[in-house]
Amino acid sequence: MKRTRENFPRTGGEFHKTAEKQNSKHMGKKNFRNFFSKFGFFLNLGFGGLLLIVYLSFYIPPDSFWPAPFLGLLYPYILMVNLVFV
Repeated sequence: MKRTRENFPRTGGEFHKTAEKQNSKHMGKKNFRNFFSKFGFFLNLGFGGLLLIVYLSFYIPPDSFWPAPFLGLLYPYILMVNLVFV
């Protein structure tokens, strides 16, 4: 078999360049997913904390922490958001 440019093995430099191009395409998607994963986790954590405050608002006097009763009015919406995260 005669060696031509088509069937000649690639040199190390060419192989690494194509591998870097492929990895750079996947890195953008990986960073994008990682961002939304962290964002969703912290959003879920925040709404979980709000739900905990809503549950404790029955026991917290309004003169010590006045936003708790107002969060109690938002209970159905906060609960729905937490159920979506489950």
